[in-house]
Amino acid sequence: MHGFFFGRAIYNIAPILFICTSCCYAKACLSQQASDDNLFSLSLEQLLAIPITVASTQPESLFDTGSTVSVITAKDIRTYGYQSISDAISKLAGVEVIHTYFQKNLTTIRGVLQDNYANKVLVMINDVPSWDGTYSDNKLNRINIRDVERIEVLKGPSSVLYGTNAYSGAINIKLKDQRTAYANANLQLGNHSHHVLNYSQSFDVFEQSKFFLALSKKHQGRQQRDFTAENQETARVTDFIDNDNISVVLTHGKHKVLANAYEIDENFFAFVPFFSRAGGPLKNEGYMFSYGYENELGAQGKLNYLFAYDRTEKSYYRFADKRESSSRKSRRIHHQLSFNKLLTDSYSLELGVDYDTRRSLDFSNYDFAGNFILGQNITGRSLSSYAFWSQLGVNHSKHHWLFGVRNTENELFGTNLSGRLSYRYDLSAKQRIKFIAAQSYRSPSIFELFFIDIGAGVHGNRELNPETSDSFEISYLSVAPNWSLQATAYYAFYDNKIFRRIGDLILEDGTVAPNVNIYNNGEEFTGYGVEIETRYQSRNNWGAMLSANYLDGDDGDKAGRDEHYNFKFVPNYYFSLGLNKSWHNVTLAAMLSYRSSSSGPESPISSSITLDINASYTQDLAGYQLSHNVKVNNLTKEQVNMAEYVRRRGVSQVPITHGRSISYQLSILF
Repeated sequence: MHGFFFGRAIYNIAPILFICTSCCYAKACLSQQASDDNLFSLSLEQLLAIPITVASTQPESLFDTGSTVSVITAKDIRTYGYQSISDAISKLAGVEVIHTYFQKNLTTIRGVLQDNYANKVLVMINDVPSWDGTYSDNKLNRINIRDVERIEVLKGPSSVLYGTNAYSGAINIKLKDQRTAYANANLQLGNHSHHVLNYSQSFDVFEQSKFFLALSKKHQGRQQRDFTAENQETARVTDFIDNDNISVVLTHGKHKVLANAYEIDENFFAFVPFFSRAGGPLKNEGYMFSYGYENELGAQGKLNYLFAYDRTEKSYYRFADKRESSSRKSRRIHHQLSFNKLLTDSYSLELGVDYDTRRSLDFSNYDFAGNFILGQNITGRSLSSYAFWSQLGVNHSKHHWLFGVRNTENELFGTNLSGRLSYRYDLSAKQRIKFIAAQSYRSPSIFELFFIDIGAGVHGNRELNPETSDSFEISYLSVAPNWSLQATAYYAFYDNKIFRRIGDLILEDGTVAPNVNIYNNGEEFTGYGVEIETRYQSRNNWGAMLSANYLDGDDGDKAGRDEHYNFKFVPNYYFSLGLNKSWHNVTLAAMLSYRSSSSGPESPISSSITLDINASYTQDLAGYQLSHNVKVNNLTKEQVNMAEYVRRRGVSQVPITHGRSISYQLSILF
């Protein structure tokens, strides 16, 4: 792997690790198997009581949190055979994972569109924020879903806790539990040359020390499709996303170390000239390291420190003959110190301070021999900010208030003050109603501020202002042993949203560059919607889940020659309906997903319905647990498209899903 310091070698030693450790830990892993069985047999009421951490520095249950949160559990992943984290979260109400002409797997929450870069929804791994220093974007699938214990999704403004990039929400990926020893190997094979290898293991190193290791290599099936570019040339493009990653967690007493490294190769559909750029691959790679320290201060207090280092690189060939390549390297450093204290039975306090710095290390083009050709003024650019935040919780009988505020000082944009207020009323032991008012803030990325490439038709803007939002929502929750419901209605104001506007640009020498995409702030606009998530699990092993949402917004941000605006390109309706049935060690599941029509830059985008089928069988063999899984994605070969809302130049849509894929997976629990 180009630039990937422990890349391929780790996959060569994976089989050795697999053989040696599985023998050593086979006995201990039988206890993990029992633990897993207990988890999968929990009632919905018990699952909702599992502590989550995406909405607070202190663990709290989904039922009691003061925010709107959805959770995907290991049971959901196994039952419906989700193939990736993006596949799983796209089944939640208010969440969609889309593609643009240049990037894949951009998460949107409540219809707030991102540019080519996923920088409005924060992604965390085990509570550690991770994002790129130049584009401020994140990579959702840097973790294999087989290594995930659960996925916590916080919807709505989240800046009080997490600062910039948690503009419309936050996603916390929790790795498998390290408290019990186990080893697990997965092999998946499918049509179109699809194959995945995955191995994970958890064990005790010595007293009070626990170690978790996960290795994964994914080669996605190659599906081909015709794509017509902006100059109306049509050619065959191979569609794929390949992932290699490794994750390590070491816990010793009060100390925790997390490391993750990845390489993601994917095609892109590009623009003009079509044959010189389309197809890819676009290579995304990087690594993240974090150290956390937790110390209890008396019976009711806790002090936490977090250090995180992110280094990322994007690279791709600019021409089909590979005579020129682009390299985009960056790093980000994050420090956080937080303190929480239960003051009395009725009052709790959280205090924190953050410091964040990001830098573009290289933003240049090179020839086929690696010689420097062209540099960009982004190279060496840096931005830093620090923030103070606090939250006060007040609990009295059935009434629960949470007041929060964050003061951010950015070296370019000065001071921002964001606040939140949530109120929860306990209607009964199994019913809650919440009122939430929250603000969010996102500072422009280095790329949005300083990028200059007239040849690519894109230009940054040093006059940009931070994006802000204000949201108001009401949520109702009800839970029973075999049924749960979360229904939410919200109304939000978004201001200064950053987007690309097509126009003529006056350069420093006075010449005019016509028809250039220039980053601009938009006018204020509103968004509103209703989200419903409900689950049912019968005593005779029938199960169902429904996620549905309606969303819309006004055209207050209408701008440009094409009069585009955010909600012009967003479908109004989504729903996912899942059904499952288990007989002893056999489970069958189906997932039906609907996406309504929307407008596109050139022509309307049609609605779509997809159907996924999953079948699994589990058996015990020689003391090991074997799971067989057959998954059919997009059974009816439905074409699912997204409006090409970024460039808006002659191409109306890009594909999200097309073609049918079939795979078989063998999982061995040691």
